[in-house]
Amino acid sequence: MKPLFSYCLAILLAGLVSCVESARKEPVDYVNPNTGTIGHLLVATNSMTQLPHGMVQVGQNPYPPLADRYLADRISGFSIRALPRYATKPLAEIMATTGTPAVEAEEYASGFDHDFETVTPYYTRLLLEDYDIDAAMTVSQHASFYKFRFPQSEQANILINNNRTIRIAGENRIESTETVDSTQTAYYYAEFSKPFNSAITWNDSSKSEKDFQEGERIGACVSFRTSRDEEIMVKIGVSFISMEQAKKNLTAEIPDWDFEKTKNDARKIWNDALGKIEIEGGTQRQKTIFYTALYRVMLGSQSIDLTEQGGRYYSRFDKQVHETGGHNFYKVGSNWGSHHSLFPLCLLLSLKSRTT
Repeated sequence: MKPLFSYCLAILLAGLVSCVESARKEPVDYVNPNTGTIGHLLVATNSMTQLPHGMVQVGQNPYPPLADRYLADRISGFSIRALPRYATKPLAEIMATTGTPAVEAEEYASGFDHDFETVTPYYTRLLLEDYDIDAAMTVSQHASFYKFRFPQSEQANILINNNRTIRIAGENRIESTETVDSTQTAYYYAEFSKPFNSAITWNDSSKSEKDFQEGERIGACVSFRTSRDEEIMVKIGVSFISMEQAKKNLTAEIPDWDFEKTKNDARKIWNDALGKIEIEGGTQRQKTIFYTALYRVMLGSQSIDLTEQGGRYYSRFDKQVHETGGHNFYKVGSNWGSHHSLFPLCLLLSLKSRTT
């Protein structure tokens, strides 16, 4: 009888633990951004960290470029792009390394392992194995926030790439621009938590001590001396209006260096958005499928809120900056049939506080 009793007790306790864990879970905890990152029929999705309809997406860039991103075991950095799109030019990217600065992705790309990563809608963290750098990132509506934990190094580096202009604008600032297409420019204003020890720029593969570069394959590398486990943080504000607006967006949304606060704020925003639909019953797997799909609905690849701080937006239709007049301005995707189901759902969710 004792073995049978012990077996039944173990099952009962396991069930209780499962119920407790389920009760503790919030909607955002069910989301798995890696779902769909291997494409069996259509183009694979990306595991993006972004606010609902946010203007900034942070994601991993595999090296070499790979459509089925989950199969990648090396990355060249993290996107800081302001708009998801198919692109023919290099995209804005940030990366951390150690040692002599390299400017070619094949030279500075690092191995990583999905077993040592955390990917959520509001936060990403992984280990850059080639450099023993712990990389974490989160977002606000118009800005991204990175935290790199370095080993002891005489030359700890942070690289930023872009495809139009880049300028080292001070002892802890970089300003760059990105050509989105013929109708739009993205402006990036970056602040670092520590002054640079040294800095270089490059154009194509040619390194320079100049503080400004212009071209399609350009970048800047800033270097620091770091102690073991020293953290260096980077905040990057983004705008489609101007560099000054990018700075204004960053100052309004991430005014200090409190990474945990920004991460927790992003988590709450996601949880509130996903929690507008409450579901009853179902398995843990079914809840994961449901809330992951709802997360995809709210990503910027479907619709982006282009309203910037101060109530202004840039329109690609007439290439002018407009006042919103109290109504947010959205850019929508061109998915087939999305106006039949996706956009009505987004509208209903925007009108409801909670839906069962």
